[in-house]
Amino acid sequence: MNTLFHQYKVGFFRPFYFLLFISLALFSCSNEDDNEEPRFDYYPNKIEITYAKGFSVSYFKSYKIVDVYNDGDSTELIQRYYLVEQGTKAPEMESDAEMIRVPLASVSCLSTTQIAYLSVLEQCNAISGVGYADFIKDSIIQEQVSKGWTIEITRGGQVDKELILQSNTSTLMANAFDELSVSSLSELGIPVIYSTEYLENNALARAEWIKFFALFFNAEKKASTYFTQLVKRYSEIQEKIIEKNAEPVVMFGSYYQGTWFVPGGKSLIPSLFRDAGASYAYADQMSVDNVHIDPESLMERMSQIDYWGFVLSKEEEPGITDFLGGDKRMQDLASELDMNFFYCNSFYCDYFGMANLQPDILLQDLGKIFHPSLFPDHQFVYFQSFK
Repeated sequence: MNTLFHQYKVGFFRPFYFLLFISLALFSCSNEDDNEEPRFDYYPNKIEITYAKGFSVSYFKSYKIVDVYNDGDSTELIQRYYLVEQGTKAPEMESDAEMIRVPLASVSCLSTTQIAYLSVLEQCNAISGVGYADFIKDSIIQEQVSKGWTIEITRGGQVDKELILQSNTSTLMANAFDELSVSSLSELGIPVIYSTEYLENNALARAEWIKFFALFFNAEKKASTYFTQLVKRYSEIQEKIIEKNAEPVVMFGSYYQGTWFVPGGKSLIPSLFRDAGASYAYADQMSVDNVHIDPESLMERMSQIDYWGFVLSKEEEPGITDFLGGDKRMQDLASELDMNFFYCNSFYCDYFGMANLQPDILLQDLGKIFHPSLFPDHQFVYFQSFK
């Protein structure tokens, strides 16, 4: 269009020819709008979903239909999105579906995990707003926040409408459990993209959500390439671990107000332990949620446990009391059993962000802990041995 006006200015176009050109262009656009089927496919690089259960996509020539499910159950639809290519005609939609033009020009992220996915897709420059900036480990986003290029949109632990408007964002990404806190944003005309990657109970399934986020930026090729290479690395590490015959028993959990909380046997952490060649002490608790265990019951199992781990966020390194909830009986018994300990300190590593996209590194960390002779050159990133 700039060239057109430049030519007109220097006299190459006479008024009659200029008006004729505009009429033809408008006629052409009108015909394109009336066509039910675009002339070509905007999405030649389509994704295939292998592990993730929480979303699906159907492709059409100028739009995609993306469904997000609750807990991987396709009968419990959280939201349907029509991702419509910029500049094309919107299709007919269900009344409760959300239309979003893609690729996104700008987006705000309430979760640190969402930032990690967009970072791998090289879309940090599109992030105009973030929630809870103090918890963000990504150095690029930290710099953008410090320079005011990205606005923190939460205040006092709540989403702030004025800050969202200040961020000039076109969409907001949130977890499904944020629905109540962001539902009022509809009056601002800002679509909310809900994700449920945190409900996936397999490390590769969570990583595969990079394909979900790619859908909003037409970055399917980059996402598929990344994931294919990740699966290859993960499988190679797993095969190396399988060669070890030893299968240590692992306890994982934390103490709070008189009760121990441990992951259910069907959740993510036990799945990682299995891939790392270990047996989870509470694999018999067939739940995807945390399970409550009383201290006496746990003490009865301690003689069977080889490794004890947990996740914390603390500026100082943990001590033995942090692992065992300050219980002197447990400390004495653990010392007698010569138990091994390991931990992840999310104060220093991006466990609630980039770890979702680096399950191969998580697996190497755990493989080196449970089988010390493996991966001698590997440097711990997330989990590490307690010394």
